[in-house]
Amino acid sequence: MDLTTQYLGLTLKNPLVPSASPLSRSVEMAREMEDAGASAIIMYSLFEEAVTADTENSARFLSHQSTGFAEAETFLPDFHDYEHGLDVYLNNPLAYVANLAGEPLDRVRRNTHLVLVCGQGAYEEGCIEEPQALADLFDQKGIPHQRDIWGHDVAHQWPWWKRQARYHLAQRFGMPD
Repeated sequence: MDLTTQYLGLTLKNPLVPSASPLSRSVEMAREMEDAGASAIIMYSLFEEAVTADTENSARFLSHQSTGFAEAETFLPDFHDYEHGLDVYLNNPLAYVANLAGEPLDRVRRNTHLVLVCGQGAYEEGCIEEPQALADLFDQKGIPHQRDIWGHDVAHQWPWWKRQARYHLAQRFGMPD
């Protein structure tokens, strides 16, 4: 029986696409889900904002957040001042990766290849510096990655993000672009 389906413009072998869950927190579990038949897996984001939004934080976000710039440290209190400081720290790759060492770093080196993508067009000011800094940090730590900086016509907006995602998924998994 052919269960081929389309999802976000991609052709999948079946409609089984587990969403982000405790099962997708590790590469090993993601591989097990793939072995069990999942045709795609929605992973947790490196930039996941897993903080509760009380009135103060919402106001701070709305009044201080740069348009389209989603780095946690720009709108949350300092790591040490916030009750969920560890969650914020772990979701800020520039802070977290800088301190990554030993077996956790070795595990990342063995099981990871990250693609950092950013355009240089409208609304990218303030956004391109962090992927560049993160790629430099990956270079220093020996973490496999690809730095892909798109042109000055590429805006920090959903249509471009979708195009970038489709391009890189096609490159990684050999799917038609």
